[in-house]
Amino acid sequence: MASSNIVNLTNLATPQPTMLLYAGLAPFGPTDDRKITANNLFATITANISDISVQFDNGLGTATVSAAGKGKLRYNNTTKTFQFSADGAAYQDIGSVFSGAKINQSAGQSIPDNTVTTLTYDTESYDTDAYHSGSGSTMTVPANGKYQLIATASFTGNGGGGFRLMRIIKNGGNAIAEAFQFTDQAIMSLVMDDQATAGDTYEVVAFQNSGAPMNLATPAAGDPGQVFTIKQLH
Repeated sequence: MASSNIVNLTNLATPQPTMLLYAGLAPFGPTDDRKITANNLFATITANISDISVQFDNGLGTATVSAAGKGKLRYNNTTKTFQFSADGAAYQDIGSVFSGAKINQSAGQSIPDNTVTTLTYDTESYDTDAYHSGSGSTMTVPANGKYQLIATASFTGNGGGGFRLMRIIKNGGNAIAEAFQFTDQAIMSLVMDDQATAGDTYEVVAFQNSGAPMNLATPAAGDPGQVFTIKQLH
């Protein structure tokens, strides 16, 4: 930079993004000095970066959320945590965002004899990301990732023989987890981790072959009845 053009330089305790910077272009001379704001300089530097899906806070404590289709990272000096804003949503602490759902049956479902039956759920304890429609049988994952699924079923028994079975089914196809018991009354549970793609679905099915229909338990003290939970691990 041509030093003859600089009258006085002052140190600023808090630089502002609109402050003027002086940039010199070779060869250095009085006519080659240029003025530019910090914001414009940063825009120029990043103009040719192909991946601009991550934007950083401007350093002045302005917590503006990201634009649609983009993400933004910031450090919150009040909570002392790093946070992110995705697709225009509010800031959330990184690493502490829970995603999952827990659904239940308010009354025990009847399972016909010798028929694989899909369990339906009419009560939601929580649902962070629309995994469940509010009624019906299906959990649908909102994003790619690894998920943990837990399902329980309580067969009340009817004095008949045979066995009791429950499965977790993925995308309406094969079972990814299964449990069975050769008892009249049976309380069963399944725990399974699975890698999923956004839009994948999970359901729970039950089966019994006692020779007659059999009810699943209605929730009561000591018996939660039919519960189906899902949570994203990462």
